[in-house]
Amino acid sequence: MTSTSTLSAASGSTFRRSRFSALVRVDLAERWRSYGSVLLVALVVQVIVLGWIQFTINDPKPMDMDAQMGWHASFLYIFGIAFCFVFFAPMQRQESSLLILMRPASIFEKWLHTALLLLVLFPLAYTLVYLLATVPLNGIAAIMESARHARAAASPSPLPAASQVGFHVFIPYLSMGDNALAERGKLLLLQWWYTVICGSAAFALVRFRRAAVFKSLALAFFVGLFSVMLLSGGARMGGDPRVLTSWLEGDGAFPFSVSAVLANLLLWVCAPLLVWGSAYLALGERDLA
Repeated sequence: MTSTSTLSAASGSTFRRSRFSALVRVDLAERWRSYGSVLLVALVVQVIVLGWIQFTINDPKPMDMDAQMGWHASFLYIFGIAFCFVFFAPMQRQESSLLILMRPASIFEKWLHTALLLLVLFPLAYTLVYLLATVPLNGIAAIMESARHARAAASPSPLPAASQVGFHVFIPYLSMGDNALAERGKLLLLQWWYTVICGSAAFALVRFRRAAVFKSLALAFFVGLFSVMLLSGGARMGGDPRVLTSWLEGDGAFPFSVSAVLANLLLWVCAPLLVWGSAYLALGERDLA
């Protein structure tokens, strides 16, 4: 009777902080090696790739803020998807999936654990790894660049000061350039893409049992393709697709019309909610608690 009531209390959309904390602690205790291996591979790959790009040219230069933002987002997408596959790997094996699905936690708690780990904890851990890889590389490149300019300054043909990049550290939402509002808009756009991709991967990897990796990649591709079609197809339907990205410019030129607001809400808000809502429903269909 007690076991039945416990399972009943842990079902549905209930939330208990102690039970949720226990779920997170158990998961980290059991799988910290798998999670750490993804971050270790991310560190090694970034050091090799970025080091090769920076130091194989004749005049090494540190990366500016735009380049660092682009590399940060690119590696986040790559290793974020890899982390999704590692996180949901037990769901593809019958024995381990039964153990996970029978944990005494509600569907909402399991879904919240997934969302926090994929959308908050992993990006934060990855950003620390990214800084471990890029700060030393940029520091060495900045020293070499400064020495090169110092030698040129003592020669008859000094290098222009504007060509010196200098040492910069990119931290999302904290280290912004001159146009901070526009750069935050770009970061929000990159975060939106990451949220949609992780949501579609979470749905596919929970819902599909056979060839889940290929189906999740296909789903992510079609979600991205559909989003691009929405962005580019507005002009053909008599609208202006630039209203969906005008807030990225940061110049206050957003047209606050009803159609523009609705279009932005449908794309930027409803798309992430739909994919993560689908992941919640898929988890509920397979849950055994």
